[in-house]
Amino acid sequence: MLKSRRFPTPALRGHRDDGQLEINSAITGDQGVFRSLLAFRLDSGDEILREHLENCTKNATMISKTVQNEIIEVIHEVLVNNIVTNVKKLKYFSILCDETTDISTKEQITFSVRYVDMEKYIIKEDFLGFTELFSTTGISIKQVILKKLNDFGLSLANRRGQGYDGGSNMSGVHNGVQALILEEQPLALYTHCFSHGLNLAISKACEIPAIRNMFGIVGSVSVFLSSSAKRNNTLIRVISNDSTESHPNKIKLKALCETRWVERHNSIITFHDLYKFILIALEELEKDSNRETSYKAANFNSSVRRSEFLVSLEIVANLFAYTKSLSIQLQSSKQDLSMAKKNIKNIIALFNNIRENPEDIFDSLFENAAKKAQMFGEKIKIPRLCGQQTQRSNIIVREPMDWFKVTIFIPFLDHIIHGLDSRFNEKFNNIIALEGLIPANINFYDTKSVLESTKFYCEDIEGSDLELKAEIHLWKNKWTNIQNNSQTAVEALEYCNEFFPNIKILLQIFTTLPVSTATAERSFSTLRRLKNYLRSTMSEVRLNGLAMLNIHKEIDINQVVDTFAQKKKRRMELEDWSKLSKNCYLFLLIDFI
Repeated sequence: MLKSRRFPTPALRGHRDDGQLEINSAITGDQGVFRSLLAFRLDSGDEILREHLENCTKNATMISKTVQNEIIEVIHEVLVNNIVTNVKKLKYFSILCDETTDISTKEQITFSVRYVDMEKYIIKEDFLGFTELFSTTGISIKQVILKKLNDFGLSLANRRGQGYDGGSNMSGVHNGVQALILEEQPLALYTHCFSHGLNLAISKACEIPAIRNMFGIVGSVSVFLSSSAKRNNTLIRVISNDSTESHPNKIKLKALCETRWVERHNSIITFHDLYKFILIALEELEKDSNRETSYKAANFNSSVRRSEFLVSLEIVANLFAYTKSLSIQLQSSKQDLSMAKKNIKNIIALFNNIRENPEDIFDSLFENAAKKAQMFGEKIKIPRLCGQQTQRSNIIVREPMDWFKVTIFIPFLDHIIHGLDSRFNEKFNNIIALEGLIPANINFYDTKSVLESTKFYCEDIEGSDLELKAEIHLWKNKWTNIQNNSQTAVEALEYCNEFFPNIKILLQIFTTLPVSTATAERSFSTLRRLKNYLRSTMSEVRLNGLAMLNIHKEIDINQVVDTFAQKKKRRMELEDWSKLSKNCYLFLLIDFI
């Protein structure tokens, strides 16, 4: 992307964005990147644009900041209308919301909608916009959400799910947003983001002192080595000089992210894989002429050699290898409740098997930690113990393997298992039997259990209980002698013809229920890119227009042009404007943003 000489990052507008376009000039800071790109296009031989700028009146160039704002607003309107039209046609939907503070210290709430595309049979989670919050109480947020639903033209009666994080103002059982909305729409089931739930379960387990200290050391060493070009190059050189055949895939350490546990998984696993090279790099940096670098390297070198650190790193890195894939899957918008709970149950079952026979896994982990200690001529040993302690485990054992197994490995495993059990096993008990309508789960639920769950959605079902029972029997009978690999509700929807109208409704609603709020959180990355220190006073209309344009890449330019031309009377003829914009102007604006 071409950059302005005046600004450290490209800005759509320059110091002066009105008046005659400087056709013969190159990119300058004064007239902004967008106008400079227009000038560049003229220099490249765009005769349609040149003819327009040379022959039009000064007040009909259609390149002013006012027209830019109008086009951005029209793009937002067109994209939102298209999404809302699809949602209305498909009837059932869920809302995903989350909050953050932007660079101008304004509290912003993001709105996304989850629904099922019944033509392509895919789950969609589409961003709709940001709104400023002036109060973060449950009642205030509820009023904002209902107002936005009304503005979008979406009916609360068709809302079947709501997905938020676990903050008390959102998840509170009395005055939380989910409880207040349930009072008005009892069918809008609340989902505490599964990804957040996994993060909380893991973070609680990581409060064990030895594990917590290991995380602190890994974070500090990662920042120390990666924040300086000289120190980072030292690590890279050590890795490249290694004579062994197998080289690590990653050569740069990553700092521990405070919020994204997928990144924490990567940080720990990368540190574990690069441990040998980190030791060598720290030893070299101890001899550095810079006093601060030298003494920090010496302290870190001593810390990463400790027995507690080595065993904790080995335990966490190996168990994180299992939970990393789960963390990634739970952030996918393609997951439904059935698949998400199934993946979590698999992890819990695996960890329970390890817990029943901890020696099978821990013996190899301890052996790997011992090999790391042998690199610098040491052995894994029990930390010094005194007669009476209150701040750490004081278990009387003779062998280091037994001591670390009892004080670190088993408690860490127990905390994870308990956290996952308590946060996920009791969710959606009243409707979870609907997953028995998925062909892969047909034999796991009897008809009585499925019928009991359908009572929750009796308002959406047509016909009597006898007719519904018969329809379920027919649906089950259909798959009796057919081998079907449909593992999710959205895959099963494709086989719901007119013969199974209620099954189709139930599977659609089940698929619509949210699993995580990852889509809502991803919009915050767009917010950070758009509203930065160069453009911190952006209005809500412009922010939402740019955000929609940035997130939704597929835009019908003809629809945008027609909507823009019909908004109000233009000084330029519709045909001329359509011809101009479809050939160059609108493409430039959209591509730039």
